[in-house]
Amino acid sequence: MAKTTFEGPVVSLKGVIVGSDPNASDTQQGGTNPYTVTNVTSITNGTFVIDATTSEGTLFYVNNGANGAATLCFSDGTTWLRADTNANVSTS
Repeated sequence: MAKTTFEGPVVSLKGVIVGSDPNASDTQQGGTNPYTVTNVTSITNGTFVIDATTSEGTLFYVNNGANGAATLCFSDGTTWLRADTNANVSTS
């Protein structure tokens, strides 16, 4: 599958893959480092910190957001929420 970078809305009929890409270099979209939860308002991949208050609607795979387990999370404009429960992300 080709990798494409663009701006604008994304419509997906078969799903979206989010998170780190082990086949990418650190300068490519996704990078090679997984994202982890720092607190309910920020996640990081060790290089970039993504703030929930400026990322409303953004979806991420984090390796520790479901009480320390991996999950998808999204920003509601205030905090990062677990996609499976709509509860705040939590590392413990």
